[in-house]
Amino acid sequence: MLLIIVVFGKLFLQCRKLNIWRRKPFYETYKDRPELSTLLRENTWSNNMHIILKTKSYEEKEFYLKLTSKEKYKAKELARQIDNIAYIWYY
Repeated sequence: MLLIIVVFGKLFLQCRKLNIWRRKPFYETYKDRPELSTLLRENTWSNNMHIILKTKSYEEKEFYLKLTSKEKYKAKELARQIDNIAYIWYY
């Protein structure tokens, strides 16, 4: 089955139903925050999913999006930063 999904104006064609469930939390988290769309595009899918699943507030999500974009973190390093609560140390 072929699915067509539009996220932040980008068209995604998916061949499996499973992929829509991976994109659902992404859409639901950021649908009301268009100002973050540039940061989202600068980060990898893995980084974005780590941020969505491991953070609570929008301020924390924005912090890690900016940090990851600036420092060019890989998913493993970002996960370590989140687990070590880097957000609290910077504020």
